[in-house]
Amino acid sequence: MLLAMSFIKAAPDREKMVYHSLKELDGVRKIYHIFGDHDLLLILEAENRNKLMDLIDHVEEMGSVNASRTMLVATEYSYLMITRDIRNEAFAAG
Repeated sequence: MLLAMSFIKAAPDREKMVYHSLKELDGVRKIYHIFGDHDLLLILEAENRNKLMDLIDHVEEMGSVNASRTMLVATEYSYLMITRDIRNEAFAAG
C-alpha cells in the first residue's frame, strides 16, 4: 500500500466545490482545508504506483484544480527497509 500527500490549489471561490468532489474519490483517505500557498491537503492511499498515478492524474484533471504538488510518504516499514539497506551498503564498503 502506498501513501502520498497532495497539496491542492483550487480555482478562486471554488475551494468548497473541489473539497466535496475530492472527498468522494476512492483513494482519498483524508482531506484537510489549509491556509497558505495551497487550499487543501489530501492524504492518498493506493494499492500500487499505477493506481496512485491514476488517482493523481484524475485530481489534476479536475477543472477547478489549478495546481497540485504530491509527495510519497515513507511508511515505518519502508523507512526501516531503506535504513537497513543503507547500513548494509556502508558495512560492505567499509
